[in-house]
Amino acid sequence: MTAAAVVSRMLTSTLLTSTLLAGSLLGASLGLAPQSSAVGAAASPSPLPSLTVGSPVDPNEAVVLPVEDVVGRSEKLIFAEASVDGAVTDRGGREFTLASDVLFAFNKATLTSRARQEIARIARALKSSSDQDVDTAKVTRVMVTGYTDDVGGNSYNLALSTRRAGAVRAELVKALGSTVAVTAVGRGEADPVATNDTKRGRQANRRVEIRGR
Repeated sequence: MTAAAVVSRMLTSTLLTSTLLAGSLLGASLGLAPQSSAVGAAASPSPLPSLTVGSPVDPNEAVVLPVEDVVGRSEKLIFAEASVDGAVTDRGGREFTLASDVLFAFNKATLTSRARQEIARIARALKSSSDQDVDTAKVTRVMVTGYTDDVGGNSYNLALSTRRAGAVRAELVKALGSTVAVTAVGRGEADPVATNDTKRGRQANRRVEIRGR
C-alpha cells in the first residue's frame, strides 16, 4: 500500500470517528439514548423519559380516594316560587313574602279573605317542611316582619307595619298551634327591596315576611 493510500485511510477513519462522536454529543444534549457505534447497524428507538408526579403508582392497583374528598358537603338548592299574581313568594317552604296589597285594605291592618287563605297554606307548608325534610330540624319558631313604603310619616308607617305583622301572627298561631313560637315585629319603611320612586317599587316594599326556623 502506498504512503498516500495509508494517509487517505487514516483521514477517513478520523473523520468517521469525529462524526460519530459529534452525533453522540448532540444526542446527549437532547436527552436521547446513545446509538450503536457500529456503522450501518439499525438504531433502536430510545425510551421516552419517565415523568413521575409524587410517589410511584402501580398501574394494576386501583387508587381509592376518601369519600369526603370527592363528594364534599351537599347543600340543598332553593328556588323561589311566586303565585300567579305575585302576591305570595315561597322561598323553599320555610320563608315567604306576602304582598300587603293582597293581605290588607289600604292603610288597614285587618286581614282579607285571601290573606287568611294564603296564611293557612303557609302554615301547612311549614308543617310539611318539618315532616318531610329529614335533614333539617322541625320548625319551632316563626318570625313575622311587616314593612311599608316611604309614603307618610316614619312613626305612622312603623305603627302600621307592626299592626299588620301582629294580625298575620295571630292567624299563624291558630293554624300552627302551641308547639311553634310565633313572634311579630314591624319595621316600617326600613329595608326596602325596591326603589320607592316608582309605583311598582312601592308596591314591592309593602310586604310581610314569614320565616320559619
